Amino acid sequence: MAAHFKQVLTARVKDEFTDLTAQIFAGRQPATAVVRLKTFDIPSAARRVFVDNTAKIQADIDILDKTTGRLILRYEGRLETKPLIGGVATGIALAFERSDLGYSMITDYLSAYRNWLLRN
Repeated sequence: MAAHFKQVLTARVKDEFTDLTAQIFAGRQPATAVVRLKTFDIPSAARRVFVDNTAKIQADIDILDKTTGRLILRYEGRLETKPLIGGVATGIALAFERSDLGYSMITDYLSAYRNWLLRN
């Protein structure tokens, strides 16, 4: 089961990274992006009720020269959190949540990375 989750998460991060950065990395130098998720935590309904109601994501992203493997750019991402409705209201909140929270956390995080690239 862990292998399945890793495969799905890798595919989502790769697709979203490509969609958000393709126009930025359109130069002639071939490069590879290495995204290392340090934290990816979407609490289950039970955790939201009893323990922790905060979703978290943090990643480091390196851009490497595809030929030499030399580091071109490093992004040491900060921890991003999103408070969720927890406690006894969790059931009601889950009934109204329509989006895939994990997917939106990935999109928001990589959008922040894209904005960082454009500013630096």
